[in-house]
Amino acid sequence: RTINAMEEKGYLKKETAKHDGRVTYVTVTKEGKMIFEKYNKNYFQKLALCLNHVSNDEADCMIQTIEKFYEVMCEGREK
Repeated sequence: RTINAMEEKGYLKKETAKHDGRVTYVTVTKEGKMIFEKYNKNYFQKLALCLNHVSNDEADCMIQTIEKFYEVMCEGREK
Protein backbone atom coordinates (compact mmCIF):
# COMPACT_ATOMS: atom_id res chain seq x y z
CA ARG A 1 0.00 0.00 0.00
CA THR A 2 2.84 2.39 0.83
CA ILE A 3 4.57 1.69 -2.48
CA ASN A 4 1.34 2.34 -4.36
CA ALA A 5 0.77 5.61 -2.49
CA MET A 6 4.33 6.74 -3.21
CA GLU A 7 3.88 5.81 -6.87
CA GLU A 8 0.64 7.85 -7.05
CA LYS A 9 2.51 10.86 -5.67
CA GLY A 10 5.22 10.42 -8.28
CA TYR A 11 8.03 9.44 -5.90
CA LEU A 12 8.47 5.90 -7.24
CA LYS A 13 7.95 4.08 -10.51
CA LYS A 14 6.95 0.43 -10.70
CA GLU A 15 7.69 -1.65 -13.74
CA THR A 16 6.86 -5.30 -14.33
CA ALA A 17 9.73 -7.37 -15.68
CA LYS A 18 9.21 -8.44 -19.28
CA HIS A 19 10.90 -11.80 -18.67
CA ASP A 20 8.73 -12.67 -15.64
CA GLY A 21 5.44 -10.95 -14.79
CA ARG A 22 5.84 -11.91 -11.14
CA VAL A 23 8.84 -9.60 -10.80
CA THR A 24 8.33 -5.88 -10.24
CA TYR A 25 11.12 -3.34 -10.33
CA VAL A 26 10.75 -0.24 -8.19
CA THR A 27 12.86 2.82 -8.95
CA VAL A 28 13.04 6.23 -7.33
CA THR A 29 11.98 9.15 -9.53
CA LYS A 30 13.53 12.60 -9.61
CA GLU A 31 10.72 13.82 -7.34
CA GLY A 32 11.39 10.93 -4.97
CA LYS A 33 15.06 11.83 -4.75
CA MET A 34 14.15 15.44 -4.05
CA ILE A 35 11.79 14.52 -1.21
CA PHE A 36 14.42 12.17 0.22
CA GLU A 37 17.01 14.95 0.20
CA LYS A 38 14.53 17.34 1.79
CA TYR A 39 13.73 15.05 4.69
CA ASN A 40 17.17 13.53 5.09
CA LYS A 41 19.08 16.79 5.09
CA ASN A 42 16.53 19.24 6.43
CA TYR A 43 14.78 17.10 8.99
CA PHE A 44 16.45 13.86 10.03
CA GLN A 45 20.00 15.19 10.21
CA LYS A 46 18.85 18.09 12.38
CA LEU A 47 16.77 15.74 14.50
CA ALA A 48 19.77 13.45 14.96
CA LEU A 49 21.78 16.37 16.32
CA CYS A 50 19.02 17.16 18.82
CA LEU A 51 18.90 13.54 19.97
CA ASN A 52 22.66 13.12 20.14
CA HIS A 53 22.57 12.92 23.95
CA VAL A 54 20.18 9.90 23.94
CA SER A 55 22.11 6.70 24.65
CA ASN A 56 21.73 3.51 22.63
CA ASP A 57 20.13 1.84 25.65
CA GLU A 58 17.58 4.64 25.94
CA ALA A 59 16.84 4.44 22.21
CA ASP A 60 16.40 0.64 22.44
CA CYS A 61 14.00 1.10 25.36
CA MET A 62 11.97 3.63 23.37
CA ILE A 63 11.80 1.29 20.37
CA GLN A 64 10.53 -1.52 22.56
CA THR A 65 7.93 0.78 24.11
CA ILE A 66 6.71 1.98 20.71
CA GLU A 67 6.51 -1.62 19.42
CA LYS A 68 4.40 -2.64 22.45
CA PHE A 69 2.16 0.40 22.01
CA TYR A 70 1.72 -0.48 18.33
CA GLU A 71 0.72 -4.06 19.23
CA VAL A 72 -1.89 -2.77 21.67
CA MET A 73 -3.27 -0.35 19.07
CA CYS A 74 -3.48 -3.14 16.44
CA GLU A 75 -5.31 -5.41 18.89
CA GLY A 76 -7.79 -2.59 19.54
CA ARG A 77 -8.56 -2.32 15.82
CA GLU A 78 -9.28 -6.03 15.51
CA LYS A 79 -11.92 -5.98 18.25
